[in-house]
Amino acid sequence: PMKNPLSSAMSHLRTSLFPGLLQTLNHNIHSGFNHLRLFEIGNIYYRDTEYTEQLQLVGIIHGEMQSENVHGEALPHSFYTLKSYISGFFAGLNLPELSFKTNKHNHYEYGVSIRYNQSEIGYCGKLNQSILTVLDIDAKNVFGFQIDLKQIIQAMNQSIKYESIIPFPKVERDLNFVMNEDIEAEDVILSIKNAGGANFQSAFPKNIFRHKSLGENKKSITFNIMFQSPSKTLEEAEINSVINDITATIEKDFSAKLRDQ
Repeated sequence: PMKNPLSSAMSHLRTSLFPGLLQTLNHNIHSGFNHLRLFEIGNIYYRDTEYTEQLQLVGIIHGEMQSENVHGEALPHSFYTLKSYISGFFAGLNLPELSFKTNKHNHYEYGVSIRYNQSEIGYCGKLNQSILTVLDIDAKNVFGFQIDLKQIIQAMNQSIKYESIIPFPKVERDLNFVMNEDIEAEDVILSIKNAGGANFQSAFPKNIFRHKSLGENKKSITFNIMFQSPSKTLEEAEINSVINDITATIEKDFSAKLRDQ
């Protein structure tokens, strides 16, 4: 509690911005507005060895992202909707080094940590129903996120660099690996990037397949990998050499196997 609060309603420092947003959500639901996207930027306070102030961006979504109409059925908000909003936010700030990693957090039934430049800066997922019950919120399936803005602000202060458009064609390859169920796609992508050489451009998981034929607690992930040289058209032999390096790295790091083998 604060020694000299402005009022009895403002006598404690906030440890989370979620309660205020959820109360706003509740007020809107009672007023007939069920489909909402809300956010707040503000300071929270927590105690480790001493009290620490942290500037956070926190948001929640609830209801439908698109109501039923003549063009199609209603599209409810979901965990994946939330992830797309967060990815779009970072893309709009020209901050591409965003990734997600499965993790646990007390505020959420399930979700992922939000990482920028491999450092954890926040979390997103489905809010625990127990939190909504304690706060007397008349809602279910509320999805939320919390982001520490310090690193984001620092990254935004960096100079923007522009590069010439590369006139040479891109080359794409798909690699399908069978691996243990608990392996994160983001970790595999990082290894692909490290082994991809100077002409590596991007990698993303385009398909995940699960079936008993793969083995117990196994899954198959197909990664699309893109290469492009700024100075020439890449030859088949060059690409094959890098693909062999990537394959050897993934097999070593994750005990994975190419599905075709």
